[in-house]
Amino acid sequence: MIESAYFLPTRSLLVALRKAARRGVRVEILIPGPSDMPAVKWAAASLSHLLMKSGVKVHEYQPRILHAKFLIIDQWASIGSTNFNHRSLFHDLEVEAQFSDTESVKLLHQQWEADRRLSRSLEPNFFKSSWWPRKIIYFLAFRLRYFM
Repeated sequence: MIESAYFLPTRSLLVALRKAARRGVRVEILIPGPSDMPAVKWAAASLSHLLMKSGVKVHEYQPRILHAKFLIIDQWASIGSTNFNHRSLFHDLEVEAQFSDTESVKLLHQQWEADRRLSRSLEPNFFKSSWWPRKIIYFLAFRLRYFM
């Protein structure tokens, strides 16, 4: 489970998430609905479409701008300031705390569930029904994701 304010992963992470979902691994991503960075949201829309075609579940947090950043894999978790985007992964100075103790991972699972309940699940066909100029904007934003 990934919860990220700015979800524009590297190509290798995108491929890994898609392969895991195709193998039957539960892969879920929670991204912001309302955003303070519209171009990031537009680029993420293209990615969401690709991920959902592979079986990844994508949720959009609705109440307000989402700024949380954490990752849960089985009984291991990471929380900190790192976003899943090129800038955060390769340029910015970020800090992460990693946990494998049962109590900390359980608390993050509870936070995930609380945030997911306040989210809407995207449907795999949401992108198909988009107006064609919007698709072009999404595509261009995706291509420029390195600079966001």
